Amino acid sequence: MELLRNFKELSKSDVGKAGGKGASLGEMTAAGIPVPPGFVILSSSFEKFIEETGLSAEIDAILDSVHHEEMHTVENASEKIQALIMAAKMPKDIEKAIVASFKKLGAKYVAVRSSATAEDSASAAWAGQLDSYLNTTGGDLLENVKRCWASLFTPRAIFYRFEQDLHKQKISVAVVVQKMVESEVSGVAFSVHPVTQDRNQLIIEASYGLGEAIVSGQVTPDSYVAEKQPRRIIERMVQAKARGIYRVAGGGNKWVDLPAAKAKRQALSDAQIGQLSDLILRIEKHYGFPCDIEWAFEKGRFYIVQSRPITTLAQPVKETEDGIIENFAKAKWHFIHKRPRSPLFTSLLWEGSHMKTEVDIPFDYCVKKIIYLDTEIAIDEESWEALRVRVGKIARRDPGALLKLFHDNYKINETVEKFAQATQKKDFSPARLKDLWIRYCMLMRRFGAYVLFPIFIEVDLEKELGDAVSKKYGAGAGEVYRVLTTPIKSGVAQEEEMALLKLAVLKQKGRLSHTAIDGHLRKYSWVANNSFNGKFMTAPALQKRIALAARNHPGERLREYTKKMESGKAEFKKYYRAFSSDRRIKGIIDVLQEAIFFRSWRTERYYRNAYYLQDLFAATAKFLKLKTVDDIFYLTIAEIVEAFDDGVGSMPARALIAERKKGYACFGEGDKVLVRSGGKLKAIKEKMTLRVDAKDLGEIQGQTAYPGKVSGRVSLVLTKNDLRRVKDGCVLVSPSTTVDYVPALKKAIAIVTDEGGVLSHASVISRELNIPCVIGTRVATQALKDGDLVEVDADAGTVRILTIPEGRSTISLKEKYHFSDSTWTHKGFHGVLHTFFPVG
Repeated sequence: MELLRNFKELSKSDVGKAGGKGASLGEMTAAGIPVPPGFVILSSSFEKFIEETGLSAEIDAILDSVHHEEMHTVENASEKIQALIMAAKMPKDIEKAIVASFKKLGAKYVAVRSSATAEDSASAAWAGQLDSYLNTTGGDLLENVKRCWASLFTPRAIFYRFEQDLHKQKISVAVVVQKMVESEVSGVAFSVHPVTQDRNQLIIEASYGLGEAIVSGQVTPDSYVAEKQPRRIIERMVQAKARGIYRVAGGGNKWVDLPAAKAKRQALSDAQIGQLSDLILRIEKHYGFPCDIEWAFEKGRFYIVQSRPITTLAQPVKETEDGIIENFAKAKWHFIHKRPRSPLFTSLLWEGSHMKTEVDIPFDYCVKKIIYLDTEIAIDEESWEALRVRVGKIARRDPGALLKLFHDNYKINETVEKFAQATQKKDFSPARLKDLWIRYCMLMRRFGAYVLFPIFIEVDLEKELGDAVSKKYGAGAGEVYRVLTTPIKSGVAQEEEMALLKLAVLKQKGRLSHTAIDGHLRKYSWVANNSFNGKFMTAPALQKRIALAARNHPGERLREYTKKMESGKAEFKKYYRAFSSDRRIKGIIDVLQEAIFFRSWRTERYYRNAYYLQDLFAATAKFLKLKTVDDIFYLTIAEIVEAFDDGVGSMPARALIAERKKGYACFGEGDKVLVRSGGKLKAIKEKMTLRVDAKDLGEIQGQTAYPGKVSGRVSLVLTKNDLRRVKDGCVLVSPSTTVDYVPALKKAIAIVTDEGGVLSHASVISRELNIPCVIGTRVATQALKDGDLVEVDADAGTVRILTIPEGRSTISLKEKYHFSDSTWTHKGFHGVLHTFFPVG
């Protein structure tokens, strides 16, 4: 049996034996790329180890006990399997082969890296999930090889096997052993700029010591951008690199603080940047596609330690002479925006290729168009259905497979939040501002990959759960279904309300301190933010709320809240246990619970990060000489970054920003964002054909989100500006709701929406506030107007119009608006709009 191979004996076709990393290093070595020498302990060695130690049957038995939607079973299995591998003795022939190859390599220190044989395949992405050990000595070599083998069974790797339905397939691991470069400088490079996506640009990031400092995100590296033709450096951004990771005598690594003079110095000279650029282009030419490269520099020579394809690039749309409508029809996504709930610079959230890269859902292939009309999302029926079916297949195969997507997003947001917090109260130079915007853009693109997928999992899972509950409980199924789909995790509205009541109790007792008030503001002041406009809760405003709450039995209300929450949890556990023998239905409940919480959590974090970014926004607006901070919300990332390069003279004229405030259309593909306003926007609108099917809307049918029956006057909320007019005791009627609506929703006795399912924000908040809610009516905002007296029967999922102002029919708005579910055609494209759109 072949146990090892030298890099020189491997090529890109050997992934099955050497894994993705090993095959790539062999391919580059054969092509003459300067790769530090090494060898690969082939996957056959791992398989031989498993068989000869008798672990194969034990590992299979342990994996068979895993119910991966129950995380403790994954963790228990991981702990047992890794302990078995680490305790087992390596076969002598494998041990001798490794030691002999290590001695032949003649290196005192080596990098030992896992290389999964499934890595970088079309259906699975194992990269980054297994372990690596840098600066390994001969004394630790065999132990670290076993650790790499054992890392095939970390909790994350086991979970990934199950979510990809690979647990019945043979998955193996090779181990790369490579001479360590004692890096003076190291970093990463992209042969195509990942932000501008200009294929005539490459970008290099560099810092002192090992590249792990950059990869871990704990050092802000220098950044150099070079053009390919003509070959020249067009940008140098030198950062203060205060520390680096270096080798410890005897093996291992440590952080070292660097002298101030060295930290501020450009890590690579211009000549070195030129040498590395040549090498990067040589690699790109060999592979025939853009590459993501890890490199190291030692004693005047560059080495390549890894290369992989860049998977996040897309072809930009090219605009013809009069190609407004042509591009609008061809674009994979586009939207029309009337008001900036989401700033224009976050438009990259919807860039589809990142959906594929991050969550393995081919968003870019399924969803050809996303349309924003007054900030509400709509996707054409054909594409929506294609994506829903795709996610539905994942959900049907194993509902628990979707849980990883939620947990991945939580981790990514921690990175976004740390970045946002780090921008507070800083002195910003133009170069620093530009760098922060580029990094913010890249982080938001990753964050955005997770924004839409929960929308697509509801329908299939809700139906299956509903059928199971109906079969088990018959006439009482409605209440059971409501309990099982009511979130047991507290949302921010509930948390903040309870925290406020605790402050009110302290005030009653005369123990309210400034420290308590400051703590509440630090945690919750962003809740009052009306999108990105910088309006946050202040201390005087909070003190008024506390005083009001203190007059209204806060202790009693707090006890009621707590009792209700505990009662709800107990009720949930009772019905959840009733399905204990049905693992699939339990898995569906788990996913729906997580999706419900994720919807509100994701939005809350989005606005909270905006709160932390206020200093960045203000400094940017000041540098660009904008009239107000809000003006940056009408600029794209490209326009902002270009302004730092070319000066404020390159900024869109103030008149253009004012024009965009009245309405604009965006369209594009990949990272290219084209913005059209004014006359060009009018031209786009005129190409759309819309029609409305009028019908009697005396009673409006929807879906129950939270039961109850009340009557009241309508407060119609079509935009967030309407929130100011919401009155106590009203029935709030809106296309949908967001976290911005929470203060107004607390005044309402019922909620009615055009859109949404049981995972929508309106559904979640109605359960938190315990008020009746009817969702998915599709036409409520068309049929109702301020002041209409209605009966909301959420038990039946209906809204009945009791009285309307004299002289107005229930569908009189038809002449002024085109509405939800109006059909439309555009250049042969047919779909449904799920929002209202003002004509003219």
